[in-house]
Amino acid sequence: MDEAVIVIIDHLSSWDAIVAEVAKNNSLGLPACNQIEHEVAIFLQTLTDDHKRNLWLETEVGMMHSDDAESLLIDSVVMDLEVALFETVTNTPWEQAGK
Repeated sequence: MDEAVIVIIDHLSSWDAIVAEVAKNNSLGLPACNQIEHEVAIFLQTLTDDHKRNLWLETEVGMMHSDDAESLLIDSVVMDLEVALFETVTNTPWEQAGK
């Protein structure tokens, strides 16, 4: 999942501004959240269903339900991935800002 987060962050042209916003305000505004959400969606569209399932298995939910990976609808996997990736990417500016 770490590689996925790096790819998403690399595609965010405003990443330095997002980190600066968190460093200054200790918060992340809606425009930044919308940009992150958009990049997560674009990233997931580039993956095959098998890759999405494999990435899902790296998430907390996927680890708890690894026996179900093949039987789950891909839409459910994608929804879980969207949440997990969004959460991880939005937590990263706090780490980088030293908060």
